[in-house]
Amino acid sequence: MNKNIKSTLLVTFLMGFITGFYIFIFGYMPNMGSFSFNFDPRDIGKQVAFQIVADSYGGCMMASSCTSFVLDNDRGYRFFRPDGEVVTGILPEELMETIQKLVNVAPLDDYSEVEESKSCASYVDGVDYRYEITVSGETYILDTCKTALDKNSDFHNALLKI
Repeated sequence: MNKNIKSTLLVTFLMGFITGFYIFIFGYMPNMGSFSFNFDPRDIGKQVAFQIVADSYGGCMMASSCTSFVLDNDRGYRFFRPDGEVVTGILPEELMETIQKLVNVAPLDDYSEVEESKSCASYVDGVDYRYEITVSGETYILDTCKTALDKNSDFHNALLKI
């Protein structure tokens, strides 16, 4: 290997490293939000007593207007707007009690059963909802399109009020 090939390889490597570093810092890091900086190793392995994570999908994806939220046991919620803004707050106590009562009496096992032949609103530009509900460390995946969760049920309507 002569000197020209070595210097070409070195310059190529350095340019790739600099470009990758630039893309990471200015492209990837801003999209990470605060998640990377709020990591606490003591939280690993803790069981979540109660949490609801909800996402909407379907026709709203084309217009970039889908929303999502996270509701924690302490009534705190984070609502993720389509424009990227995160709205935080405390859910009214009455609504939280209603949701917790419905979660306790709702047949979450039945609601999370997959239904193949279901007609979905998201197939025709409508909106469907996916819920990840954690109760006492056990997680249930409910979906108005893919599982037995009925869009007109009291349970689903209470979740829409959040």
